Amino acid sequence: MSGYSIAVLISGGGTTLKNLIAWRDSGRLEAELRLVISSNPAAAGLDFARTAGIPEQVFDHRQFAKAAELSQKIFQSCRENQIDLVVCGGFLRRLVIPHDFAGRVINIHPSLIPAWCGRGM
Repeated sequence: MSGYSIAVLISGGGTTLKNLIAWRDSGRLEAELRLVISSNPAAAGLDFARTAGIPEQVFDHRQFAKAAELSQKIFQSCRENQIDLVVCGGFLRRLVIPHDFAGRVINIHPSLIPAWCGRGM
């Protein structure tokens, strides 16, 4: 597959992931959806990853005292999986983006930022 390798970060229903899979399958997205990472072990979107055969990982946000610790785990996994781009598709946790991923993270957010970022943002 040509294009970039992408990791999709989710926390819930996975609507953005579902849309990216559909775009990939239709040929409108020339990229490899290489990894799905969830901050929530019960995220319904994990089913989309399983059905599409995309490897998944769960880093339960409750296991990390600070956003930096969760972020470190996520981006280490992205490095290990040779991810080019990270798409935060309904990822409901704060991320600390390391220097080597600066300019390589896209946040899909369903409302206006910063006015309606959600609790804790």
